[in-house]
Amino acid sequence: MEPTSLPIPRVALPLAGLAGVVAGAACGGLAAAASPGQPVMVAGLAALAASLAAVPGVVVLSDRQRRAVAVPEPLPGTATAAAAALPPMLEAALDAAPVPVMILAADKRLAARNAAARDRFTQIGVGARLEALFRQPDLIAAIEDSYVDGRMRQVSVSTLVPIERFERATIAPFEDGGVRYVLITFADETEQRVSERMRADFLANASHELRTPLASIAGFIETLRGPARDDAEARDRFLKIMDDQAGRMSRLLSDLSSLSRIELFERVAPTGEQDLATIVLETVEALPARDLIQVSGAEGPVPVMGDRDQLVQVLTNLVDNAVKYGGGGPVRLRLGSGLEREQALQAAGRQWEAALRLPLTSPAHDPGRRYAVLRVEDAGPGIAREELPRLTERFYRVEASARGVPGTGLGLAIVKHIVNRHRGGLLVETRSGAGTSFACYLPQPEGSDPPAATP
Repeated sequence: MEPTSLPIPRVALPLAGLAGVVAGAACGGLAAAASPGQPVMVAGLAALAASLAAVPGVVVLSDRQRRAVAVPEPLPGTATAAAAALPPMLEAALDAAPVPVMILAADKRLAARNAAARDRFTQIGVGARLEALFRQPDLIAAIEDSYVDGRMRQVSVSTLVPIERFERATIAPFEDGGVRYVLITFADETEQRVSERMRADFLANASHELRTPLASIAGFIETLRGPARDDAEARDRFLKIMDDQAGRMSRLLSDLSSLSRIELFERVAPTGEQDLATIVLETVEALPARDLIQVSGAEGPVPVMGDRDQLVQVLTNLVDNAVKYGGGGPVRLRLGSGLEREQALQAAGRQWEAALRLPLTSPAHDPGRRYAVLRVEDAGPGIAREELPRLTERFYRVEASARGVPGTGLGLAIVKHIVNRHRGGLLVETRSGAGTSFACYLPQPEGSDPPAATP
């Protein structure tokens, strides 16, 4: 069938209706419209579908075309995903919606989705079954119930890996020609949920971690006012300790604030392009321990998708840990570029024989993506097996190594969340008595060259 231009008056009202439905779903308006009978918004969707079905230009695939995309033949009175192709103007309207929108056909296959849904669910395509679309039992059950009774529902959906995300899914069934479809929208509630949790965590963590230095300072003040009032030597010693405790509190509050900001925007991947080699060379040059650091692989550009300030923070934290816990030995910093995922894993965490290894965070599978690797090695005593899973916990410090070494226990937690935001991976590799390495691999821009240098 030859494409037919769509008369603007005939599609204007249906498209306006669609925009209203999507906007209502995004702000929770659908919940208010639900009723035991057919919801008002569902009735609107039914009218919308009927109006669009009558517009010239709606594409219906032939039997041969349906077989070509391997979608089963429809039963009488049903509609399949392949038969639900949308006119160009409706596709454009859906793509303009700021939230993910998906339409399921009567056979519970994905019939259509907008640009936001394609970005959100990158591993699925049109024609995918319901069970392949989602992994949350509550969401699947709600969709199936809506197919049965035609009622609208809202479900809270949480995803923990690779990035923590909280969403509200609104399921709105509608009918066209006696065939039931389901429209699903996803409203992102991550920022609100994370903000609430951050406030609670910040107060709990700060109150717990500040208790010790505050108690120490209060005790020394009481001593200086009493027994040590006229003891100049004791006064100088106590003031030095109080200054150290005040510095610890300052660092703690700074790290907690930094971690909170990173967590708040963790789900939003950076889009800027940075040269990791330049960042490494400039950052190392500014570090007090630069004479201990040996850099390799930074001879040419190493492009990555990233936030410069956060990449500097990752490098600084990893090198700082290597210097503090490395026993005064050299710190080796190695860069690699243009690596496929398996190559990146090899370069990041499989360099030493007879070593303990553990991935601390891993990105979602992204076929064809190339990665840059940043690996920081020290010559310290290594880390015991039982300590490895807890390394990125807040305030956790390896007792045997941290005794007498200043720190807040937040450095690796910050590194993990930054790497997560960059859609990268973080690994640890350690040998008893022979050193530890922390390495991250970060996605590079599309079209990055094959390996030029490897750690």
